Amino acid sequence: MKMLTILIGTLALNMFDASNCCADETATEAMLRAERLGGLHLGLPEKDVLKLLGSPATRGELVFQEADGNYVQDWHYPDKGIELLMSAGEKKSGVKTIANITASAPCTFAPERV
Repeated sequence: MKMLTILIGTLALNMFDASNCCADETATEAMLRAERLGGLHLGLPEKDVLKLLGSPATRGELVFQEADGNYVQDWHYPDKGIELLMSAGEKKSGVKTIANITASAPCTFAPERV
């Protein structure tokens, strides 16, 4: 009986910790999606990126990222100091969206919070 009580207590704590983890990830994701760099932000579709920045100077190969099961591609804008990681999701033919933004000199975009 004592072992069953310990097991149930452990399971309850693990469930509590898992729910906190998911809540933290959601809060973190919301915070990141509220950040902007010029008009760029996470999740921005490819067509909007092209309107803002034009075509990238170079595009890397579309590769499968085993860590999360998504297809990703690097886009480089050296004259603007911007590098983007574009994600097509789980299908090569998926709509690409910004998954990561890296800015360095000579980038002049100001960060903003929505």
